[in-house]
Amino acid sequence: MEIEHTKKLSECNRIGQEFSNIYRDYATSQGVAETVLWILYSVYLDKGNTTQGAICEDWCIPAQTVNSSLKKMERDGFLTLTKIEQNRRRKQIVLTEKGAELAKKLILPLVKAENDAFSAMSDEEQELLFSLTQKQLKLLKLEVEKIES
Repeated sequence: MEIEHTKKLSECNRIGQEFSNIYRDYATSQGVAETVLWILYSVYLDKGNTTQGAICEDWCIPAQTVNSSLKKMERDGFLTLTKIEQNRRRKQIVLTEKGAELAKKLILPLVKAENDAFSAMSDEEQELLFSLTQKQLKLLKLEVEKIES
C-alpha cells in the first residue's frame, strides 16, 4: 500500500522543524546548549517553581539530557537543586544570582520576541492557531499510538 505524502503535510513538518531551529540557533548564538535555554526559560518563567520532571514533560526532553545539563549548570554556579519536602526524590530548581542574570539576559529578549510575533496576529488568529495546533497534535498522537501497538 502506497500512501501519498502531501505537499501540505510536508510543509507543516518543515515549518515545525523551522520553529525548532529558531530556538536552537538562538541558543547557539548566545553560547548555550538548547537544553540549557529551555531550563532557563522554564525556571525563569515559573519563577523558580519547577522541577527536572516538569521540564522533561513540558519540553519533551529526555530526563538524562536534562539531568546532565542541570548537573553542569549546578557545577558552573547557575543553579541549585533543592529537595522538596513532600517528595525528597524530587528537586526544585533554583537559579543563583549568576543564573538569574543569565536567564534575564537570554530569556527576556526571547519572550519579548515571541510576544511581539504572537501579538502581530489578531485574537482570532491566535485562537485558531492554538486550537488547530492542539487538534493536530492530539490526532497525530492517536494515530501513532495505533501503529505502535
